[in-house]
Amino acid sequence: MVGNGEALNDIENQRAEHIPLITSMEKELKDLPILSPSCCIYRVPERLRHVSEKAYTPQVVSIGPLHHGKDSLKAMEVYKKRYLQAFIVRTKASVEEYVVKMKSQEEKLRNCYAETIEFTSDEFVKIILVDAAFIIEVLLRYCFHALQDENDRIFNKPWMLQDVWPDIRLLENQLPFFILEELYAKVSSNFTEGKSLIDLSHNFFTSLMHIEGTEDNLQNIDSSTVHHFVDFCRDLYLPSPLERPAKGKLETLNTPSMTDLHRAGVKFKVRSSKNLFDIRFQGGMLEIPKLAISDEIELTIRNILAFEQCHCLENIINDYVVVMDRLVNTPKDVELLVKYGIVENRLGDSSGGSTLINSLADGVIVDSKDFCYATLCKDLNYYCSWTWHKWKANLRQNYFNTPWAVISFTAAVILLVLTLIQAVCSIVSAVQVIINIVITLFTIDIKRKMEDESSYQVPHDIENPHTPLLTSMRSMLYNLSPLSSSCCICRVLRRLRRVSEKAYTPQVVSIGPLHHGKEALKPMEEHKNRYLQDYLIRTNLSLEHYINKIRRREAELRDCYAETIPFDSDEFVKIVLVDAAFIIEVLLRYHFHELQDENDRIFKKPRMFEDVWPDMRMLENQLPFFILQDLFDPKRIQVPFEEENFSIVNLSYTFFRALMNIEDLEDTLATISSSTVDHFVDFVRKLYPPPPKIAQARAQQKYPTGASMRQLSISEVPQARGQTEIPTPPSMTELYRAGVKFKVGSGKNMFDIQFIKGTLQIPKITISDQSEVNLINLLVFEQSQCKETENYINDYIGILNILVNSPEDVSLLVKNAILVNKLGDSKKGCTMIKNMGDGVNIVDYNKFHFAPLCEKLNEHCAKSRHKWLALLKQNYFNTPCKTISVIAAACIILFTLIQTVCSVISVRSHSH
Repeated sequence: MVGNGEALNDIENQRAEHIPLITSMEKELKDLPILSPSCCIYRVPERLRHVSEKAYTPQVVSIGPLHHGKDSLKAMEVYKKRYLQAFIVRTKASVEEYVVKMKSQEEKLRNCYAETIEFTSDEFVKIILVDAAFIIEVLLRYCFHALQDENDRIFNKPWMLQDVWPDIRLLENQLPFFILEELYAKVSSNFTEGKSLIDLSHNFFTSLMHIEGTEDNLQNIDSSTVHHFVDFCRDLYLPSPLERPAKGKLETLNTPSMTDLHRAGVKFKVRSSKNLFDIRFQGGMLEIPKLAISDEIELTIRNILAFEQCHCLENIINDYVVVMDRLVNTPKDVELLVKYGIVENRLGDSSGGSTLINSLADGVIVDSKDFCYATLCKDLNYYCSWTWHKWKANLRQNYFNTPWAVISFTAAVILLVLTLIQAVCSIVSAVQVIINIVITLFTIDIKRKMEDESSYQVPHDIENPHTPLLTSMRSMLYNLSPLSSSCCICRVLRRLRRVSEKAYTPQVVSIGPLHHGKEALKPMEEHKNRYLQDYLIRTNLSLEHYINKIRRREAELRDCYAETIPFDSDEFVKIVLVDAAFIIEVLLRYHFHELQDENDRIFKKPRMFEDVWPDMRMLENQLPFFILQDLFDPKRIQVPFEEENFSIVNLSYTFFRALMNIEDLEDTLATISSSTVDHFVDFVRKLYPPPPKIAQARAQQKYPTGASMRQLSISEVPQARGQTEIPTPPSMTELYRAGVKFKVGSGKNMFDIQFIKGTLQIPKITISDQSEVNLINLLVFEQSQCKETENYINDYIGILNILVNSPEDVSLLVKNAILVNKLGDSKKGCTMIKNMGDGVNIVDYNKFHFAPLCEKLNEHCAKSRHKWLALLKQNYFNTPCKTISVIAAACIILFTLIQTVCSVISVRSHSH
């Protein structure tokens, strides 16, 4: 009995220990504000903001609460108040009347913002009223010049309008349109001349942005559906539903650029349609509506793109930017667009235009299953795949591009024909001479036989006779000794982090303790708490139940981290519980769409999911997999329908397979046991099947250890006396010059790279910003946790780094359909691969998985005859025109030789 009493006391003591944590967490969950489906004004996602911070941040004036109070914008507050004063006088109303109106709409106004507004009620109402009156006054004074006062600082000296109006187009600098309409209704028709707020807005933006042909779109805009000015500008650009491009599945993002299309004989023409998105390709003619590019257009498009990705279901402008990015890779592409009148380049030089178009596509999300220009891309790729089109274009562009070139080509053909005729005549003449000589000799021979009865034997024809050892210390991935044998989550080493800080640092959400509490990640804490709240309801279990589970395994959890976690027990348990519930809820809602609420900020507006899931793949942003397994109870979780294999492993597989475009890995999944998975980075690595075994034995030659990829990719490495020289594997361009052919490998295993009979077979590769984050986090985990013989991600990135040394190498991979480059241009692709290669370390070249492949490639390239044949084929037989020219030159030489021989024979016959 005494023992039972002590046990009960222990339980009560444990319960008392948890009460403060349970109470604080329950209060946090209870105090979460209610989400509204009417939100339409968002913070720009970090993946877009980092490309051009200035394009999303107001420089002069704040509109709305998101940027209110910033020191750099305070100077405009006095001018905004002056405009409010003028507005009150103009409408003959009192401040009290407008304050009451704002107060009555306060909740609706707050719901329009995706984040909680921290200002008090009075501060919020004041901000909205001042800014709304300011905007209406700006629109009125721009449209009706008589309303402009001579002392107006916006429209007269110092003409601040050019600095103010760009800020009015920023997504984070908006007011809901409905509140502007309600205030505008107070303005007397004596001032507005019957014009609506939509009319004033149209006049304002089309004039300043130089947009033409939007009158038809204006008629289709209903003011009740307009959310704010960014939405209004988007509506001005969008065509009617019947005129929008038909969506389809995008087979490949490798669309030829303008230069490639020009070389393939495609013609270009400005499309007369006012619909900017009406790009068509028919009969070898690519028609593109006219586009003006400038700093103003860039700012507008960037903010419309951000709004579209956060709010809209139909991403037409997003797809337009993507397809234009594919058409423009270099300044030469812009020059072609300008030459044919398709682009009006207000930036001046083509380099600036190319950079602008390419940077617009940075950070955008491409839905390959529902892409507006899928048919266009498919048709362009198909047209360019026909070699005949390229040959015709080459003939026309290089041999018939000027009158002199035409004359030269015609003269060469005439010369060839005349030489042929002359050679034929010479042959006929020579044959006649030979016949005469034979007849003469035959006659002489008969006479001699009759006289001497002897024969003359013609003598037989005489048969013509027929070229140190580098060593380095093995890099220590982690200088700190592990606290436990179960350590599996660690900081990324500085030598790797400095290559790409962003690839290892979460941008939106912290998972686990390593990045918890950072200012940039705090806004997501509210959403994580909501997901915990939903998970408690879904499992019908208490906070106490989950806290007890995590508390029991706290020591194991802490041991999984390579560094000491500074948080106390309660704080650590809270972090793990909130983050684990958040992850499980994300997996559930991704798998079962029915669980996604219309107010869900992750999966619905503003669709933060595209920014959240990359953070879930980072090594420093992980939770041990076993705690997810512990908290995931299939029997307690309420889901729309039952599934046979409902487990955390299968949910994780569905999640990462779809988002990372990994296919046909069910066989690999069957081999994964949840007890062997450390975390998500380890799980993703286990999804990739290991490389196939090398049938051919390693070469006998031994190579030095500690060779970095930078050493292996340098053509000449200084060698110490007595050391073995590291072989320098050739790049794609060097292989091409040596006559190597390239082919997409048929195997499903991405590590199955083979070189057979002069053909290098590489399984298909896709590179993007996401693939970089994925691969280098796998690389870091592999280098820190895996055996040398299992570093196949390391070796795979290593062989890519070897094959790719320049943008030309990337272009070759794309040309042969081995590489899908979602980054747009080859230079970015090359930079990304080289950056990843900086983190690779070949500890022992003899254990490098692709060493035999490198040896085969080196052996092939060492033979000069391969380079000679390739040079002959690539430079002299690469087009029909050059082939004909070579054949014609050979014929001329042959005919000239024949003609010379025949002439010699003819001369000798006459001399006899």
